[in-house]
Amino acid sequence: MTNESQNTVGMLGLGIMGSAIARNLINAGQAVVGFDPDATRRQEAISFGVSMCENSAEVAQQCEIVLLSLPDASALDDSVSSIVEQSELHHAGRILVELSTLDLDSKTRNRDRLADVGIGLLDSPISGTGAQA
Repeated sequence: MTNESQNTVGMLGLGIMGSAIARNLINAGQAVVGFDPDATRRQEAISFGVSMCENSAEVAQQCEIVLLSLPDASALDDSVSSIVEQSELHHAGRILVELSTLDLDSKTRNRDRLADVGIGLLDSPISGTGAQA
C-alpha cells in the first residue's frame, strides 16, 4: 500500500447515504474515491469532489479502507465479486466496512468470500437519512 492509498477512503454506493458520507469526508479534508453503477450518481459525486473509478475493484486497488453503502444484497454480491476476482487485491490488508442494512446471510456470505482472499469485512450498519449522515 502506498501512503496515498492509506490516506484515501473508498466509497462504493453513492446514493442518498453514500453520497452524504462521501461529502462529509471531503468537507473534513479527506480524499475520497468511489464507484456507483448509476451514471447520474457518479456525476453528482464528481461535482462535490469524489474521484470516480470504473468499478468496485478499482476503488479497492486505490484504498486500504472501503466503505460500502449499497441498496441491496445483489449490489453487495456484485461489488464483492469484482474485488475477489482481482488476485492482486488478495492478502493486501484491505478492510471493507459494510454500512447497509442488509440481511445477515448476505453479509456473512460475502464476509466469508472476502476472508478467503485475505480481505476483512466489518458489519457496521447505519440507518437514517442523508441529512442525518
